[in-house]
Amino acid sequence: MNANFFERCRCPLGHRAGLGLVGMALVFAITLCGADKGQAQTINWGTPVSSSIVNSKGSVLDQSYVFQLGAFSGGFNPTESNVESWLTYWKVFDNSGDLPGSGYNEILGYVTSVAQMYPDGTNSSTPGGYDFSEQNAFVWVRNWDYAVPNAEWLLLRADNWVFPSKDLDGDCGCYDMPIEWSTSDLVNSNVPIWGSQGGVNGAGEHTVTGNFTQTFTFIPEPSSLMLIGVGALAMTLRRRRVNP
Repeated sequence: MNANFFERCRCPLGHRAGLGLVGMALVFAITLCGADKGQAQTINWGTPVSSSIVNSKGSVLDQSYVFQLGAFSGGFNPTESNVESWLTYWKVFDNSGDLPGSGYNEILGYVTSVAQMYPDGTNSSTPGGYDFSEQNAFVWVRNWDYAVPNAEWLLLRADNWVFPSKDLDGDCGCYDMPIEWSTSDLVNSNVPIWGSQGGVNGAGEHTVTGNFTQTFTFIPEPSSLMLIGVGALAMTLRRRRVNP
């Protein structure tokens, strides 16, 4: 193989997800399920076992949260200033928990999932055949889709989380081994867009922080707080008039 081969095929390097036998079992299961789809790239993603996965108050996340792997369409760059638009551009590659044995285990403290990208860049999870090839991959954890007070979000990615190139003719050989993406891939320079990973804090509000995989929350805008205050004052004055 020469430099032209690697430049054309852009075969991604696998990374240890730290999931051991759980991850390997899922890889085997999804390989069997997707055998009729032709050659496909298996992506194993999640967190190491015994991760501390908590919310902005330091409480362990419950089963109301969704854990998704995906990308943002149309060149959209998610930032703190455009959170209202994240859901509009979000394309789900995989929902953790769709495959039996995958999902979030709050007792053992890990997330694991496996999905496949087909040679044309699509997968089975996204309607319309969205092309994920060569796009930056993100993990988005949340208990609510919209940026409202008390919603808890975590959005992060590592530098190596990039969906592989298309392999329509199958001559690249990129799809022989599973790709493994884990939150343990993140280094200090990989600041979460929202939330915290390993004590590296991104945007969002929190009351405690530490060496966690952690969602952060939202607070009401000042104008909303003012309206709440005015409403409370009006109710207090009304009670005083009714009960002198």
